[in-house]
Amino acid sequence: MSTSQLPSHYRAVRQRLMDGRTPSLRPRQGGGARRAETVYTLGFVHGLVLAMILGANDLEPSRPPAPLQLDAILDAACRFYGACPIDVKSQRKTAKVVMVRQIAIYLMCKLTRKTLLAIGEFVGGRDHTTVLHARRKIASRIAIDSNLAGEIELLEQILVANHRVDPSAGG
Repeated sequence: MSTSQLPSHYRAVRQRLMDGRTPSLRPRQGGGARRAETVYTLGFVHGLVLAMILGANDLEPSRPPAPLQLDAILDAACRFYGACPIDVKSQRKTAKVVMVRQIAIYLMCKLTRKTLLAIGEFVGGRDHTTVLHARRKIASRIAIDSNLAGEIELLEQILVANHRVDPSAGG
Protein backbone atom coordinates (compact mmCIF):
# COMPACT_ATOMS: atom_id res chain seq x y z
CA MET A 1 0.00 0.00 0.00
CA SER A 2 1.44 3.33 -0.98
CA THR A 3 1.26 6.41 1.22
CA SER A 4 -1.18 8.09 -1.19
CA GLN A 5 -3.70 5.26 -0.68
CA LEU A 6 -3.88 5.89 3.09
CA PRO A 7 -6.67 7.82 4.74
CA SER A 8 -5.63 11.41 5.44
CA HIS A 9 -5.32 10.94 9.22
CA TYR A 10 -2.82 8.08 8.73
CA ARG A 11 -0.81 10.18 6.29
CA ALA A 12 -0.78 12.97 8.88
CA VAL A 13 0.40 10.61 11.64
CA ARG A 14 3.12 9.19 9.39
CA GLN A 15 4.29 12.65 8.37
CA ARG A 16 4.38 13.86 11.98
CA LEU A 17 6.41 10.80 12.97
CA MET A 18 8.83 11.28 10.11
CA ASP A 19 9.25 14.93 11.16
CA GLY A 20 10.07 13.77 14.70
CA ARG A 21 6.89 15.18 16.21
CA THR A 22 4.31 13.45 18.35
CA PRO A 23 0.97 12.80 16.63
CA SER A 24 -1.80 15.08 17.84
CA LEU A 25 -4.50 13.07 19.52
CA ARG A 26 -8.12 14.13 19.46
CA PRO A 27 -10.89 11.87 20.74
CA ARG A 28 -13.91 11.41 18.51
CA GLN A 29 -17.16 13.04 19.55
CA GLY A 30 -20.02 11.11 21.16
CA GLY A 31 -20.24 7.93 23.16
CA GLY A 32 -19.35 9.42 26.55
CA ALA A 33 -15.98 9.90 28.20
CA ARG A 34 -15.13 6.21 28.44
CA ARG A 35 -15.85 5.59 24.74
CA ALA A 36 -13.86 8.69 23.78
CA GLU A 37 -10.92 7.51 25.89
CA THR A 38 -10.97 4.08 24.20
CA VAL A 39 -11.19 5.54 20.69
CA TYR A 40 -8.49 8.03 21.62
CA THR A 41 -6.11 5.27 22.71
CA LEU A 42 -6.94 2.75 19.97
CA GLY A 43 -6.89 5.37 17.23
CA PHE A 44 -3.46 6.56 18.32
CA VAL A 45 -2.04 3.04 18.56
CA HIS A 46 -3.63 2.03 15.25
CA GLY A 47 -2.22 5.07 13.43
CA LEU A 48 1.16 4.81 15.10
CA VAL A 49 1.58 1.12 14.27
CA LEU A 50 0.47 1.66 10.69
CA ALA A 51 2.87 4.56 10.29
CA MET A 52 5.74 2.52 11.72
CA ILE A 53 4.99 -0.36 9.36
CA LEU A 54 4.85 1.83 6.32
CA GLY A 55 8.15 3.36 7.32
CA ALA A 56 9.67 -0.08 7.97
CA ASN A 57 8.52 -1.42 4.60
CA ASP A 58 10.74 1.15 2.87
CA LEU A 59 13.82 -0.60 4.28
CA GLU A 60 15.46 -3.68 2.82
CA PRO A 61 15.47 -6.57 5.30
CA SER A 62 19.01 -7.54 6.25
CA ARG A 63 18.11 -11.15 7.08
CA PRO A 64 15.15 -13.45 6.55
CA PRO A 65 12.34 -13.00 9.06
CA ALA A 66 12.05 -15.40 11.98
CA PRO A 67 9.20 -17.93 12.04
CA LEU A 68 6.03 -16.66 13.67
CA GLN A 69 5.68 -17.83 17.27
CA LEU A 70 2.74 -17.65 19.66
CA ASP A 71 4.47 -15.14 21.93
CA ALA A 72 5.03 -12.75 18.99
CA ILE A 73 1.31 -12.83 18.21
CA LEU A 74 0.37 -12.26 21.85
CA ASP A 75 2.86 -9.41 22.21
CA ALA A 76 1.66 -7.73 19.00
CA ALA A 77 -2.01 -7.96 20.04
CA CYS A 78 -1.21 -6.64 23.52
CA ARG A 79 0.83 -3.72 22.18
CA PHE A 80 -1.82 -2.90 19.60
CA TYR A 81 -4.66 -2.77 22.14
CA GLY A 82 -2.67 -1.55 25.13
CA ALA A 83 -3.02 -4.67 27.28
CA CYS A 84 -0.52 -6.56 29.40
CA PRO A 85 0.43 -10.10 28.28
CA ILE A 86 0.35 -11.25 31.90
CA ASP A 87 -3.28 -10.10 32.19
CA VAL A 88 -4.20 -11.79 28.92
CA LYS A 89 -2.73 -15.09 30.15
CA SER A 90 -4.40 -14.73 33.56
CA GLN A 91 -7.95 -15.59 34.57
CA ARG A 92 -9.04 -11.94 34.30
CA LYS A 93 -12.38 -11.44 32.59
CA THR A 94 -12.61 -7.70 32.03
CA ALA A 95 -13.99 -6.81 28.61
CA LYS A 96 -10.71 -5.37 27.33
CA VAL A 97 -8.60 -8.35 28.44
CA VAL A 98 -11.09 -10.88 27.07
CA MET A 99 -11.23 -9.09 23.70
CA VAL A 100 -7.43 -8.98 23.37
CA ARG A 101 -7.18 -12.65 24.42
CA GLN A 102 -9.78 -13.72 21.85
CA ILE A 103 -8.14 -11.71 19.07
CA ALA A 104 -4.74 -13.17 19.92
CA ILE A 105 -6.20 -16.69 19.90
CA TYR A 106 -7.91 -16.02 16.56
CA LEU A 107 -4.61 -14.89 15.03
CA MET A 108 -2.71 -17.81 16.58
CA CYS A 109 -5.14 -20.23 14.96
CA LYS A 110 -4.98 -18.42 11.63
CA LEU A 111 -1.23 -17.80 11.37
CA THR A 112 0.35 -20.87 12.96
CA ARG A 113 -0.01 -24.62 12.71
CA LYS A 114 -0.21 -25.05 16.48
CA THR A 115 -2.93 -27.28 17.88
CA LEU A 116 -5.88 -25.89 19.79
CA LEU A 117 -4.48 -27.58 22.88
CA ALA A 118 -1.06 -25.94 22.45
CA ILE A 119 -2.65 -22.52 21.93
CA GLY A 120 -4.88 -23.00 24.99
CA GLU A 121 -1.90 -24.02 27.12
CA PHE A 122 0.04 -20.98 25.97
CA VAL A 123 -2.79 -18.58 26.78
CA GLY A 124 -3.07 -19.42 30.46
CA GLY A 125 -3.74 -23.15 30.44
CA ARG A 126 -7.12 -22.94 28.74
CA ASP A 127 -9.06 -25.85 27.30
CA HIS A 128 -9.22 -26.44 23.53
CA THR A 129 -12.96 -25.66 23.58
CA THR A 130 -12.16 -22.19 24.94
CA VAL A 131 -9.83 -21.68 21.97
CA LEU A 132 -12.57 -22.83 19.59
CA HIS A 133 -15.05 -20.45 21.21
CA ALA A 134 -12.63 -17.50 20.95
CA ARG A 135 -11.87 -18.24 17.30
CA ARG A 136 -15.56 -18.51 16.39
CA LYS A 137 -16.51 -15.43 18.41
CA ILE A 138 -13.93 -13.20 16.68
CA ALA A 139 -14.80 -14.65 13.26
CA SER A 140 -18.46 -13.78 13.82
CA ARG A 141 -17.61 -10.29 15.13
CA ILE A 142 -15.40 -9.64 12.07
CA ALA A 143 -18.38 -10.42 9.84
CA ILE A 144 -20.47 -7.65 11.43
CA ASP A 145 -17.87 -5.10 12.61
CA SER A 146 -15.77 -3.58 9.84
CA ASN A 147 -13.63 -1.60 12.32
CA LEU A 148 -12.61 -4.77 14.14
CA ALA A 149 -12.01 -6.50 10.81
CA GLY A 150 -9.69 -3.65 9.76
CA GLU A 151 -7.79 -3.74 13.04
CA ILE A 152 -7.28 -7.50 12.86
CA GLU A 153 -6.24 -7.27 9.22
CA LEU A 154 -3.70 -4.61 10.15
CA LEU A 155 -2.37 -6.74 13.01
CA GLU A 156 -2.10 -9.70 10.65
CA GLN A 157 -0.19 -7.57 8.11
CA ILE A 158 2.20 -6.45 10.84
CA LEU A 159 2.87 -10.01 11.91
CA VAL A 160 3.26 -11.34 8.36
CA ALA A 161 5.57 -8.46 7.41
CA ASN A 162 7.89 -9.12 10.34
CA HIS A 163 7.82 -12.92 10.53
CA ARG A 164 7.86 -15.98 8.30
CA VAL A 165 4.39 -17.55 8.16
CA ASP A 166 3.77 -21.15 7.15
CA PRO A 167 1.61 -20.99 3.99
CA SER A 168 -0.32 -24.08 5.07
CA ALA A 169 -1.32 -22.44 8.37
CA GLY A 170 -4.81 -21.12 8.81
CA GLY A 171 -8.13 -22.29 9.87
